[in-house]
Amino acid sequence: MPQGEPAGDSAGEGDRPHPPLRRPTTGYGIPEDLETPEPVARPDRRIIQATFISALILVVLGVATILLLNRYVYSPESVAGSYLEAVARGDAETALNLLNPDDIEDNNLEGLSDSVLKNAANLPVDIQLVSSERRADGTVEARYSYRIGSNQQQTTFLLQDSGPYWLLFHTWRLTDTALPTVDVEVTGAESVQINGSDVDLRHSNTLPLLYPATYSFGYRGTYMTADSEQLDVTDDSQPDNVVRLNLKATPELAREVSRQVNASLDGCAQQTVLAPADCPFAVENVNQINGDVSWKIIKYPEVTLRRTDNGWTMQSARGRAEATGSETDIVTAKVGRFSLGSDFEYSATVRVSGERVIVSPEF
Repeated sequence: MPQGEPAGDSAGEGDRPHPPLRRPTTGYGIPEDLETPEPVARPDRRIIQATFISALILVVLGVATILLLNRYVYSPESVAGSYLEAVARGDAETALNLLNPDDIEDNNLEGLSDSVLKNAANLPVDIQLVSSERRADGTVEARYSYRIGSNQQQTTFLLQDSGPYWLLFHTWRLTDTALPTVDVEVTGAESVQINGSDVDLRHSNTLPLLYPATYSFGYRGTYMTADSEQLDVTDDSQPDNVVRLNLKATPELAREVSRQVNASLDGCAQQTVLAPADCPFAVENVNQINGDVSWKIIKYPEVTLRRTDNGWTMQSARGRAEATGSETDIVTAKVGRFSLGSDFEYSATVRVSGERVIVSPEF
């Protein structure tokens, strides 16, 4: 202990507690070690402007897209053009759905198939919109030009607004549509070939057809044939068309009729009486006939066919049959052989049903 210092003072100084340490403060009395909160970030004005402009561009593009779709995709002209394009590629189903013709359910619809339309001699090419006019009642007249074969044609379609699609797009449909029809007159046949496809006429010989197209009508079968006739069908306002086919017998028909006639006569010759039933020949013999009579066809009739309103007829032709057998003379009672000839005529009506020939004798 250094001399000169009071002992009591030294001991008391060592025993006193130290005062608490003070934290450094700012000039405002706020502790310096407290973290100052970071300032809240505010949106950049440039980002807001870019977002607004982008949204505005999207709205403009959306409106423009809707306007363009209504102008080129959902326009009345596009519906009429789509119909013509469907016809041009031979798509009868799509064309019918677009045209939606009136009152065809009860008609013979076999001429409205893809196979008939696709194989048409001529289908529309160079399809062009000529004019489009909106009427006071809201309907639209669309006139298209096209070429069928070497002929330039035009057709006007009437279209009606059928309501919005998704509340954004206009939809249009062809209206006041009717299909042109053709009456096919082919007496003696139950079908006809249109563009190479068989079409049954038993239900009706009046056929509605899609247009515009060039149709070929003909008939080619085993027993009958007809030269092809062509018809341009270009407008639903065409008057009723009539196609008349002149059927001609093929050599095979005459051969089939001859075969059936000869078979009929051979059947008659199987009978063992002087006058075979339902046959064109017979003989008389006053003597007593012993046993069966034998018949033989000496000459078969030649077949010549003639066209009629209802089919065909076999013109009357001569033939000869001969009967032989045993007889007993009624005067002398002598037994002997007899031989008697019978000249006859044979005619028949002939009907062709598909690949079947029906010969009905007339005598």
